Amino acid sequence: MIVIPSNPSGVINFTDLAFTLLYRCNYRCSSCLLGNDLKKSDSINYNDAIKIIDSMLNLCSINILSFVGGEPFLVYDLMLKIADYAWKKYRMASGVSTNSYWANELSSTREKLIPLYNSGLRWILLSWDDFHAQFGQIEQIANTINVCSELNIKPTLQNIYTNNSKLRIESIRRELKGLCDIRIINWIDSPCVPVGFGSMLDNSLIPTINIEKLPYGGCSAGSILNIQPNGDIKPCCGAGLVSRELSIGNIKSEGIDKIVQRASVDPIINSLIAYMGPKYLISLLKKFGRDDLIPTYVSNSCDACYKLLDNPETTQLLREELEKEREHLLFSRIMHEEFNYLRPM
Repeated sequence: MIVIPSNPSGVINFTDLAFTLLYRCNYRCSSCLLGNDLKKSDSINYNDAIKIIDSMLNLCSINILSFVGGEPFLVYDLMLKIADYAWKKYRMASGVSTNSYWANELSSTREKLIPLYNSGLRWILLSWDDFHAQFGQIEQIANTINVCSELNIKPTLQNIYTNNSKLRIESIRRELKGLCDIRIINWIDSPCVPVGFGSMLDNSLIPTINIEKLPYGGCSAGSILNIQPNGDIKPCCGAGLVSRELSIGNIKSEGIDKIVQRASVDPIINSLIAYMGPKYLISLLKKFGRDDLIPTYVSNSCDACYKLLDNPETTQLLREELEKEREHLLFSRIMHEEFNYLRPM
């Protein structure tokens, strides 16, 4: 029996359109992937955002709108305006990532979240760990979760940890238990990645595993289409955002349709999607005896991807070799998207 793919165009099935609204943040967490980019004043333009959302009609797989930063609530009015447009015109639900600096009281928290909820906000990602605790208060996180409970917004709490972190998920659970309903929280435990400000931390603090034991998965390549304030487009989140090789185009120089079409036949991008991360890239380097280009220890797949693709020599070699199997990688990526099929290595 011949199975016809639900996406016969062959373009990548991006599901999440993410706007990095700005680089700027009112915190300076030592784990921040953006590092010195936090000083940049660039921000997304409303008219550009609307044009991009309208152009998503040609990418029918997009069904979620996300706002990230920097700190998106620093440009609250812009975020609300974009969310309202997407919700009213396309019924596109949205999510936001925030440090909750704005949630000092329940009343002020409601003032922020109710208009966003009425404009489609359904998910919120909160950050709380040793790094964020240097700038914020746990009560701000609790206020946000309490209002999320009132509005039926789904909260996720992410903890970035190092080898000597005092705040871990279990201790945060205990601290929040008397302040909010912790049963509604989705928890994410993430190792600190030595990128951006994280690269300046003592190496002994960075949680690592031998790259040989790097698992499949944990890679957002091919699911998130991330629009940067300077117009660059990234096909993922995480450390890939600051890797030069993972910029697939710029909306200020060409249309998003062309950018996505080109990325859909890019062998490196297809390899990351088909193999759910950089494991195939690593195996390819080993095959050609270039173990010298493979990092021995990494924090996670994002760290491995960054270390590989931010090296021009590694990137050039991989692109030359992957180009030879462009069609196979395209087929593997489509098979993975359609049937969760993993091509044997």
